[in-house]
Parts: sequence; C-alpha cells; structure tokens
Amino acid sequence: VVVTACATNTRPSGSSKALGTAGDSPGLVGAWEPVEMTLAPGAVAHAGDRPGPTGLGLWIFTAHYYAVLSIHGTEPRPGVGIDPSHATAAELLATWGPLGANAGKYEVADGVLTTYAIVAKNPEIMAPNSKATLAYRIQGDTLWMWSTGGRLGSGETIKYRRVE
Repeated sequence: VVVTACATNTRPSGSSKALGTAGDSPGLVGAWEPVEMTLAPGAVAHAGDRPGPTGLGLWIFTAHYYAVLSIHGTEPRPGVGIDPSHATAAELLATWGPLGANAGKYEVADGVLTTYAIVAKNPEIMAPNSKATLAYRIQGDTLWMWSTGGRLGSGETIKYRRVE
C-alpha cells in the first residue's frame, strides 16, 4: 500500500462510469476494498478517519443493492477475548465503536452515489428519508469515492481496489 498526502482538494480527473455502462469497467457492481484515505487541507473526516492506509472494509454492490462494512481507524480493536457479559462500557466501545455497517438500495447519476440504508448499525442511518451521497469515479479496477458534506464529513477521499 502506498501512502500519499493530499495537499489540495483535487479529485481524480476523468469522467465517471455509471452502473451498467459499456466500456472497460463493469461499473460499481462487485466487491471493493479500501486502499488509502486522503484529506484535503481543512477537511472534516468522518468517524475519526485519518489519512494514510485505511482500516479494513468492504463495499459490495449488486445491480440495485449495496452493503458496506468498515473499521474506522487502523489500530487493533481490543475485543478479542473480552467476555461481553463482564466487559466495561469503555471496553465495549473500544471494540464495537470503530465498526461501521449498513446495507440497502442505491442509485447513481452523474458521478454521484446515493445510498438508502435498509439496515444499519447506527439507527439514524436507516431512519425514514435518510440518505447519504458520495461522489465517485471508476478507472479500471480503481474506485475513488469522496464525501461531499453532511454526516459523511467533507474533503475525505477514499481509494478502493476491485477484489471481485
């Protein structure tokens, strides 16, 4: 994994390919793992994310549905071996707090991915009329998604590689 610093708020150039388009990319359908995250100067990161190598994660897209699981941060979670029935609130938070998880339907249009969670770890994400938007671009087996504001922060770009 190559770590780069983001010195400006630039995005990868070129046109994005929407789901189902012809060409050298099958669109979003498939499985994507994060490679690195960059922040523009003055950016607001989502959920304590930091620039550099990303934590574990996976986006899976079918024709109309998605699922995403992610660990926000790269520090090991201390939960291995902890008995949940005897764990302190701090131990449980350190174990489960960094985990993000949601799944639902999605739409793409003009380089923007809009997700509508059906199920999520965070109940606010699956509230009626709740949605999240990310700008995206695909080139070959590389996907870039970046936050455009709201609950996902702003100025954060995550690079993914297609794993299937």
